[in-house]
Amino acid sequence: MARMSVDDRFLRDTRVTRMAAALGWSKYEARGRLLDVFAIVYDVVNAGRKPVLSIADIDTAAEFPGLAEKMIEFDLATNTPEGVRVRGSNEHTNYLKSRKPSGREGGLKSGEVRREKAKQRTKVTFVESEGRANPLPSALPLPSALVKEEVPPAPPLVLFGADQKPKTPRPKPEPKGPPGFREALDDFHQRYLAAYGSAPSWNGAPSKNLSSLVREHGVDEVRKRIAILFTSPPTWLTPPFDMGVFKSQFDKLAVAAGQASRPAAHRVIPSRLGGQS
Repeated sequence: MARMSVDDRFLRDTRVTRMAAALGWSKYEARGRLLDVFAIVYDVVNAGRKPVLSIADIDTAAEFPGLAEKMIEFDLATNTPEGVRVRGSNEHTNYLKSRKPSGREGGLKSGEVRREKAKQRTKVTFVESEGRANPLPSALPLPSALVKEEVPPAPPLVLFGADQKPKTPRPKPEPKGPPGFREALDDFHQRYLAAYGSAPSWNGAPSKNLSSLVREHGVDEVRKRIAILFTSPPTWLTPPFDMGVFKSQFDKLAVAAGQASRPAAHRVIPSRLGGQS
C-alpha cells in the first residue's frame, strides 16, 4: 500500500466544516470519512487509472449513503461523464507521475547500497572469525609414519601441595547419652529397620526417651526388652513399635509373651492328729 500524504490545507478547508454542519457531524468526523475516500483515490491513481470514482464507491468507502452528492454540493468533488472526480486528485496524479522515475532510481540505488553493506558485514564477520581461530602452522605436518613420536614422561602424581598436609578425618561424634546408649540405639534401630523397611526417627523425644531408659534401667535391661518388643510382644500390642510405644509399654515388656511366671505352689503340711506323741 502506498503512503498517503495529506496537505495541511485540508485541516483548514472551510468546505469540510460547512459540509459537516449540514450533515450534523463534527468536523473531525467529516475529515475521517473523507480520508477514507482519499485513500481509495490514492489506490486508483497508483494503479495507473484515472482519478475518478463512482458514487457507490465513495458512499461505500465513507460508510454513509449520499456523501458523494454532499461532496459535489460543497465543491469537494465534481461530477464528470467518467465519474466523480475528487478535488485535488489531478495535482496528486501529476505529482505521482513526476516522482515515478525518481522513485525507481532511488529504489535501485538503495538496493545497491544495501547489497554493498551486506558484503562489508560478511567480510568483517569472516575476518573476525578467522582472527579468533588458532594460527596456521608454518609448515605442513609430516606423515605420522615419518615422525618419531616422543612421549613425554607422565608428571608425578601430586595428591597434596608442598605446603599442604592431608587432613585427618575427624571421628564421628558419639551421640550424647549415658554409657551403653549407643548400643541400645543401634539395637533398636536395626530391629525396627528389619521389621518395617525404614529407619526410625531419632530427633527430639525418641532419643531422649531411650537415653532416660538406659540411664534408669541400664543398657542390658533395655536391650532385653527391645528384643521382647520385636520378637514376642504382648498379643494386645499392635505395631508399628516405635520408641514412643517402647517407652510407654516398658514395664509390660519385662517378660516375653507366654512366659509369665506362675505363682509358686504352696506346700501344705498336714497337721498331726492326736497331738504330739
